[in-house]
Amino acid sequence: MRTLRTRILFVVVGCALLASFISGFISLHNSMKVTDQDAYQRLTDICSSYGQDVDNILSRIEVSVNTLADMTKNTIRDVDKFKSSDAYVNECTDKLKEIALSCGNNTEGALTYYVRYNPDFTKATSGIFASRDNDESEFKMLTPTDFSSYDKDDLEHVGWYYIPVNNGKPTWMDPYLNANINVYMISYVVPIFIDDVSVGIVGMDIDFGKLQEMSDSAKSFTTGYGFLLNSQNQIMTHPELELGTNLKEKCADLEAFVTAGKGGQTLSYQYNGTDKVASFVALKNGMKLVETAPNREVRAASSQLIVLMLAAVLIAGIVALGAGLIFSTNIIRPIRYLTEIITDTADLNFRKNPRSAKLVKMKNEIGDMARAVQKMRAKLREMVGLIDKAGLNMEGSVKDLNSNMNVINDICSNNSATTEELAAAMEEAASATDTVTHAIGTINENAKNIEELSKQGAENSLEVKKRADSLMETTIEASNRTGTIYDEVKEKTLVAKKQADAVERINELTQNIMEISTQTNLLALNASIEAARAGEAGKGFAVVASEIGLLASQTQETVGDIDGIIVQVNSAVNNLVECLDNTMDFLENTVLKDYEEFKGVGENYSGDASAYEQGMTEINDAIRTLVSAISDISFSIEEINTTVNESATGVSDIANKTSEMAQKIAFTESFMEGSKESTDNLNHIVKEFRLQ
Repeated sequence: MRTLRTRILFVVVGCALLASFISGFISLHNSMKVTDQDAYQRLTDICSSYGQDVDNILSRIEVSVNTLADMTKNTIRDVDKFKSSDAYVNECTDKLKEIALSCGNNTEGALTYYVRYNPDFTKATSGIFASRDNDESEFKMLTPTDFSSYDKDDLEHVGWYYIPVNNGKPTWMDPYLNANINVYMISYVVPIFIDDVSVGIVGMDIDFGKLQEMSDSAKSFTTGYGFLLNSQNQIMTHPELELGTNLKEKCADLEAFVTAGKGGQTLSYQYNGTDKVASFVALKNGMKLVETAPNREVRAASSQLIVLMLAAVLIAGIVALGAGLIFSTNIIRPIRYLTEIITDTADLNFRKNPRSAKLVKMKNEIGDMARAVQKMRAKLREMVGLIDKAGLNMEGSVKDLNSNMNVINDICSNNSATTEELAAAMEEAASATDTVTHAIGTINENAKNIEELSKQGAENSLEVKKRADSLMETTIEASNRTGTIYDEVKEKTLVAKKQADAVERINELTQNIMEISTQTNLLALNASIEAARAGEAGKGFAVVASEIGLLASQTQETVGDIDGIIVQVNSAVNNLVECLDNTMDFLENTVLKDYEEFKGVGENYSGDASAYEQGMTEINDAIRTLVSAISDISFSIEEINTTVNESATGVSDIANKTSEMAQKIAFTESFMEGSKESTDNLNHIVKEFRLQ
């Protein structure tokens, strides 16, 4: 089991280490990021710096050649004459020789300079060509290359002339090996155009060794180096690879990075199993200067930061361990002292501890606990004193109470014997009164049952009378309503018969209409005959007569339909009158007579109910008198029985209470013995506490 000190130490050291690790990791991450960026930027700056130095040399060469080209243009002013006169060509050549020599001598690394004319209108060997072995030697004038010996497409031998002319602008040629002097050179050539006519070229061959020396001096970090590539990404200078080697064959990632033109940036790649970082810069002549170094050297500062962080974490752990030991000791020491005091309290040792005063004065949680323990011990001392005092008082009280209980016990024994004899006599008297009371109770109960039955009979008679009265009233009301209905039906029947007479009147009217329509038809026929006699003058009247005849015919048809309907109406009215006559006969001869009989039965039923009610009332009055007398006798017997029972109960209660008192006295004696035992136990417990 780990002690509290170990846990505190573990927490302090763990928190310190965790805080150190987190802060160190964050600082390391940021520092490594900044350091790596600085290292990559340093590599880029080194590459850019050396590239600028190379460009400075190339710029000086460009200035020299451009100056010679300008002087050539100023010398050759008359293009037509230059095309046609060899003497003029020679004159211009003589003027340019001193200028060309001066430019060659003032150009660092220049091994040759030349001014060549267009072979299309000058001699095949016309122009200026001078060469020297190195910077220390003098230029020697040589016979220019004979253009007539080579075809224009032979770029290997005369490409230095035709390529810039075809480009129409100053051109840097790729490095090549001069077999005559066994030296690699690069050429800068400027084509000469006067009035859009190609007059020739001006150029210089530069010792490539100068650029190679600068490339070799481009060191970075410990083993980093620089190398040059031509425009086709072929190796021109390299400490390990041969000249002319294609970079893609050796490192495709680096070749793609260079081809993408990401100058001023860095690339992490692998070469021969080694992690490396590279940067490059494009030069004026189309070449590239690549600077590369092992990744471990570039990130050496980051590795040193990791070591420093680990050392810092280790130191922080050691410091945290020492601080934790001191801190945990200062915390645990007062806790141990307080534990000793609590252990003494658990052992019932209340003697004063010499360290208690110092602990109580502490202004922290331990001081709070010490003050609480001190307060608890003071209260326990006080409680023990009170228990001791209460035990002494209880012991004296128990003795006095025990003496009084003995006297009371004797008195209760005498009272118990006397009350038992009296209780037996009272029980015999109570038994006799119980028998009488039981008989009277039976009589009283039967009388009450009879009284209840008589009450129910009286109530039933009242109910019968009510129903008889209700039946008679209902019968009278129904008889009256039937009479009223009979009168109404009789009156409506008379009206219906009169309305049936109106139907007969309709028959008469239809007969009149039929006669009128017959006469109208005859008049129409006569009118048609008269119209026929009148000829053309009566045609209009004949049409009217025809229409009137047609109308009379339709009227006869309609009256015929009405006659058919009237026959049906007459039949229905006759049936209705017959039905009403039957209804009147039924109401008069049957219903009204039945209601008269119901009315007589209701009156008889009501009289019988009244006689029944009177008889039940007389029986009920007699039963009430009997019940009252029995109740008086029963009440007297109950009073006697109650008195005897109360006396017996009182005597029994006295006997029971006396016995109960005796039992409680005995129990009190037992309790006194237990109290004495408890007092002895309290005294024993008090003796266990060490207060002094």
